[in-house]
Amino acid sequence: MNWVDTTDLRSWANRRDCQETLPQLVRKLIRATSNSIKSIKFPSGENVLIGGWDGILVVSEETDYLPLGTSLWEFGANSDTKGKADDDYQKRTGNPLGFDPAESTFVFVTPRLWKKGDEWVTEKKKDGIWKDIRVINAEMLEEWLEIAPTVAAWLATKHLGKYPNEGIQPSEDFWDEWSSGPKINLQPQIVLGGRSQQVEELFSSLDNPALTAIQSTSRDETLAFIISAFKNDPDREEDFFARSLIVDTPEAFRQLSVLKTPLIFIARFEDEGIFNRAISNKHNVIVPLGADAAENWSDKIILPKIDRDLFVRSLTESGVTGELAEKYSRESLRNITILRRTLEFVRNIPDWAKPENVYDLIPALLVGRWDENYENDREIIARLANINYEEYAKKLTRWLYTSDSPIIKIGNTWRLASPLDAWINASRYLTRNDFTLLQDCFLEILGETNPAFELDPQQRHMAAIYGKVRQYSGWIREGVSQSLILVALFGSQLRFDLPGSAESWINQIVARLLMTTDSVLWKSFEHNLPLIAEAAPSEFLSQVENHLSSDDSPVRALFQEEPGFLTANSYHTGLLWALEGIAWLPEYLSRSSLVLAKLAAVDPGGSLSNRPINSLSGIFKPWYYQTLASFSERVDVLKLIADREREIGWILLMRMLPEGGRDVGIPSHKMRWRRFDETLNKPITHAEIWKMHSTAVDILLSVFDSSEPKLAKLIERSVNMGWVDRDKVLSFIEANYTSINQTTYQAWYSIRRVLSHHRSFPDADWALHVDELTRYEKLYNLLAPTDEVIKVQWMFDEQWPSFADGIDRLKLSHEEQEQLINDRRVEGLTSIYKVYGIEKIKELSMIVKEPIILGNVTGQIIDDQQDILSIAELLNTDDDTLDFFRGFMFRMSIKNGIEWMFQLYKQLEGLGYADSRLAFIILPLNQSGTVWNFIDSLNEEVEHTYWSKVHPHFYHLSIEEKIRGLNYLLDYKRYISAVHVCALFVDEIPTELLVKLLTKLATERAEENVRLMGYEIQRFFDVLDKRDDVELQTLIQLEWLYISILDNHGSGRSTKHLHDELSQNPDFFIEVFKYVHKPGDGSDETEPEDLSGEQLENRGMQAFRLLHSWKQIPGINSDGKINKEFLDEWINRVRDIANRYGRLEAADSHIGQSLAQYNENGEHWPPDEICSIIEQINTDSIKAGFSSATYNKRGSSSRGPFDGGTRERELVAYFNRLAAYQRNRFPNVAIILERLAKGYEQEAKREDDDAERSSLDY
Repeated sequence: MNWVDTTDLRSWANRRDCQETLPQLVRKLIRATSNSIKSIKFPSGENVLIGGWDGILVVSEETDYLPLGTSLWEFGANSDTKGKADDDYQKRTGNPLGFDPAESTFVFVTPRLWKKGDEWVTEKKKDGIWKDIRVINAEMLEEWLEIAPTVAAWLATKHLGKYPNEGIQPSEDFWDEWSSGPKINLQPQIVLGGRSQQVEELFSSLDNPALTAIQSTSRDETLAFIISAFKNDPDREEDFFARSLIVDTPEAFRQLSVLKTPLIFIARFEDEGIFNRAISNKHNVIVPLGADAAENWSDKIILPKIDRDLFVRSLTESGVTGELAEKYSRESLRNITILRRTLEFVRNIPDWAKPENVYDLIPALLVGRWDENYENDREIIARLANINYEEYAKKLTRWLYTSDSPIIKIGNTWRLASPLDAWINASRYLTRNDFTLLQDCFLEILGETNPAFELDPQQRHMAAIYGKVRQYSGWIREGVSQSLILVALFGSQLRFDLPGSAESWINQIVARLLMTTDSVLWKSFEHNLPLIAEAAPSEFLSQVENHLSSDDSPVRALFQEEPGFLTANSYHTGLLWALEGIAWLPEYLSRSSLVLAKLAAVDPGGSLSNRPINSLSGIFKPWYYQTLASFSERVDVLKLIADREREIGWILLMRMLPEGGRDVGIPSHKMRWRRFDETLNKPITHAEIWKMHSTAVDILLSVFDSSEPKLAKLIERSVNMGWVDRDKVLSFIEANYTSINQTTYQAWYSIRRVLSHHRSFPDADWALHVDELTRYEKLYNLLAPTDEVIKVQWMFDEQWPSFADGIDRLKLSHEEQEQLINDRRVEGLTSIYKVYGIEKIKELSMIVKEPIILGNVTGQIIDDQQDILSIAELLNTDDDTLDFFRGFMFRMSIKNGIEWMFQLYKQLEGLGYADSRLAFIILPLNQSGTVWNFIDSLNEEVEHTYWSKVHPHFYHLSIEEKIRGLNYLLDYKRYISAVHVCALFVDEIPTELLVKLLTKLATERAEENVRLMGYEIQRFFDVLDKRDDVELQTLIQLEWLYISILDNHGSGRSTKHLHDELSQNPDFFIEVFKYVHKPGDGSDETEPEDLSGEQLENRGMQAFRLLHSWKQIPGINSDGKINKEFLDEWINRVRDIANRYGRLEAADSHIGQSLAQYNENGEHWPPDEICSIIEQINTDSIKAGFSSATYNKRGSSSRGPFDGGTRERELVAYFNRLAAYQRNRFPNVAIILERLAKGYEQEAKREDDDAERSSLDY
């Protein structure tokens, strides 16, 4: 194969690019024909101008063209060949640039026909300076190229304008051709993402002559992968392209395979038995395969689906926007054939869309996706195909394994590989009858009411268990909805055979579906509303608008929250996503926004964060707006909302004001296909953001209705505005403050908080300038109340009130700040007291938010006995209003002492106050033995009231007083409060009292409504475990009482003593077992008569929890070894009693579950002792129990959404290995292990299918 001859080279020598490319040509020839390169440096292109030797080479083996050892090269392409050779020789002999000429060969290369080159070499050798001297001219280059056809093909196509026609293509030429598109060029990484392992396998396959087959969805993608792998590796790239060649025909392959220079042939044709000779001649053969390749290739490298993130990144590096790259990823499924067709790299019609084949695809095209597990899905497909489903599935299957398949099957689910690609290429063949069928199917499928709604809301999550399942799958509902969208997109372009325009046809279908007032039906198709809206946005809005104004609105019903299994349910998310999607389209922004505003106005609220007002805020967020509408269009719509829905408009505009750096943007729903080629994430400037902020302020001020709460919020948000907008707001308030009817003084409070915040941190970056704060202070004074009481009241509405002059929180300590606040409270309250007296303070106590603080401060300023008695009158009010009184009494006890309080008690007792009310004088006092002694001296009613209502805090008391207080709490059945306070010092409390407390808490009803904290109970057990004065039987009894807490998930302590007792005492096991299982047929035993039905049920639940949590095996020694004799005796005893009880089958199941708990750390599992028991008993129950426990003890697993069944496949290998070991020793055990392996194999397939389905739409 002589593609380049001397004439070509001589002609090339006259071109300007020859001087730059000649070193590259020689470098490629060296790499293609030498396997002993130790060092090579041949600059080419612009680098030839750098200076120094044109080429430096070190090889360990000599060839016809390469001297052994070090050779130093010079190149000359000009017509004066000898002159150039002389100049280079003289220059390099005079200065060899650090090389020893005696150890180096001088090589001069020219693409010209220098006939006297040999004479020149002979002449120069006479100088005796160089180890050797050589000349390579056009004739030698032609010969060299002949044994390096890969380089010859490169030179011919790239630089000589010749294209070999003998069925070959240079590797680099393929890449240039394949990767070049009309708008972008693909990068090598586009086919490498997620395939690093396969890249390494490819590299390894070339270490020795071999045949390597690589397979992906298409041969071209595989070939692109091969080329890209080397283009992406600088260390391998040049060598690969120098030695590789794509061969298209067997004839060309035969000619090339006899060459003795080791090359890499990429065979782009089926194996005809000719590859082996090439391998025997030291060549490597790589065969790229597509999905339609023969199955008789062994050890082929199979390429996984391309990684989504790397695919997207590669497209962005090619110049595609990130958003559009994600769309291409989703629509092409990372199938390179589909991507290149979508990007118009190729414009051919795929085989499946040709007239002779397309009708195989039409039913699938109309439906889009379906699940053949659903009989009704199959019936729909059969109706569209006009043949039975099985016959149609066979037709479609032939396209599954083609290199450009339009269809994908995952498990039992089918879908179009790329709906967009399929409709572009095949929809022109749809008939009017096809569209009629699509309409009927859509209305039938979407018109199905979800039978789960026949159940109570709390049961709907178990609808499948109750047999309330849909007749049509979610896949087919989504598929037919997508089909309507694609009809809308291509209807006009492809002139579908429809009765009217595509838009009007789809509108009437959507209208027929959505005009129903059946709220249950709306809830049934709520999930599909975003797709329905994308298909017919105008009609969708019309139907929603109509329903909003109706009395029995199904749209409003979607927002009604119902109780669910774990959380409440409502069904409006799909509606909000639909409206968010429509809002992206400028022509529908006003309608969709008004609908959202109307929905926000009637939204009853609920646990879901998806609310209409949040959707609306997301659309108009100034720095992250989510619509394609222009600035002016958005402003017009905001004005429209503010006019039509004033309250919602106000909330929306307030949310649009700057947040001071704390705002969060959440992406809204986007339509999948409308505006496909348009970038939704438009760049936005800071100037536009601030302009929108200012516009929001203008609209807010224009619609302000003198509302006091609105003014307060506007003031609070003004501090984050730009100074121009802030000035605008303050000027507006200054001009209009007299129109505000202040009743709660919220605006005044808001200004005070602003002043306090900024003056407390004057040096902060965010703090307003003192001049601006002065302006706020003037407004503060203008809005100040005239009522002196209101001027003080706010100090008792907050724990840490905000003072207008601020508090230096960085300089003052916490205690100093507390003192400052207290002083100002005392000052303010004193002023009220002096003017209005104690009655005004008592009135104030009924309205302030912190009455305890008010009471405390009152206690600091009141000494008058009559005033104290006046406050005592509050004892006759409801308990809920006594916080002020408690705060007052606590402060008086600190100020005047305990004895003074006792005297006050006696004084009030003498005034006839009821004993039950007098106890409230003592309740606020610091708890102590002194106080309790006083209580003991009083009557029983006082004592009962005190101990029933006191909030115990004993930690400052002596141990004796703590014990005394706990006993009081026990006497008054305050068991949970006793646990709370005791948990703080449980180490100090005697064992007897701890046991008593735990026992009473578990066995008696507490006389209080307080929540028990499980971690506190665990703390008690941790302390008891460390003590040696508690009997084992006591611990066992306590564990039985608290099993629901100790065996709860996350508990730090299990019921270990109960578990030990189960493992050591078969009679105890049977006792527990009998609470779970009633006597069987033939048993003389009856259920205990001394227990009520409720008690039996509770015992049964406790017993079930215990057996479920028991993970020990009877007879296990401390070193983990099995005492086989004990285990046998334990099992025999249990089985004997269980048999007489009529529940042997259940006992065997529990025994099997127990045996499965043996740890699996060893190489072989289970151990022989366990295997022999299973083999000996060999009942279905023991084997089933062992199998289920082995499965369940692995618990749940977490994985990424696309990880698939990797974990399950590891378990398949694990259990198959265990089964193989036991197969000839304990065959029944081996069968259990094999079945576990098969079960995990099925799970792996399900996980793989789920992961693949999830990845398709990602």
